[in-house]
Amino acid sequence: MAGTKRLKPRKRPLQERSKETVEIVLKAAGQVFQRQGYAAGTTDRIAERAGVSVGTLYQYFPNKDSILALLAERHIDEGFKLVEAKLAESLTWTTSGLTDAAPPSASGTSVEEKAVSASVSGNATAQRANHSVSVVSIETILRVFVEGLLALHRHEPELHRVLFEDAPLPPGLRRKLMKRQQVFAERVEVLLSAVDAGKARDLRLASYMTVQTIEGLVHDFVLHPPAGIDEEDFVDEVVTMLGGYLSPPHVGIVRKVGV
Repeated sequence: MAGTKRLKPRKRPLQERSKETVEIVLKAAGQVFQRQGYAAGTTDRIAERAGVSVGTLYQYFPNKDSILALLAERHIDEGFKLVEAKLAESLTWTTSGLTDAAPPSASGTSVEEKAVSASVSGNATAQRANHSVSVVSIETILRVFVEGLLALHRHEPELHRVLFEDAPLPPGLRRKLMKRQQVFAERVEVLLSAVDAGKARDLRLASYMTVQTIEGLVHDFVLHPPAGIDEEDFVDEVVTMLGGYLSPPHVGIVRKVGV
């Protein structure tokens, strides 16, 4: 991939028309990379797909790698928000591991559920404000996280493959991706600390291992589907495997969140 300086857009669009042009180019580039791959995804093909001249494209991007870098950055940010939202949405109403229960209305959120929501969002102040227990099973945490990452990888999977397999990411974006994964590990660590996960002697290490394991398994399952393995069975197996790694013999006992 091109050097760092050549990965930056030539100019920042300020007018609405310019912003629309950039968005059109990015959308077209995503489609071209998905269909043609990284090597064949030339600026000529991107411009043709976008319905603009190559000269117009070069007003904003010096090369295809600068377009790909911006697509990758957006993909990382959108993916992070998607998984965070799924974690928050699911775990704020999930209690005692009853994942088949209907979520309550916003006005009916209990103190315990708010404590879980605080754990997911990483809001330390909110965590300290809630002295109640967070009743969430390890299996529930794992299942929600696996399903969240599945949703992320199913969103434009071919583009995901091009971004993270075909085209080498520049160091800055790779560091950003690693930072996002670290944040996920911290979220999982907070949630596991609310459950009696005493079998894991080092929760930070256990959380890191959990996130990296799920990410690797989900990535390969979605982008390189194994023959004869159903998605539901895949999720169950991952939850069972990591549940055994994290769960003490007396699953269900919970600790207080906050102080």
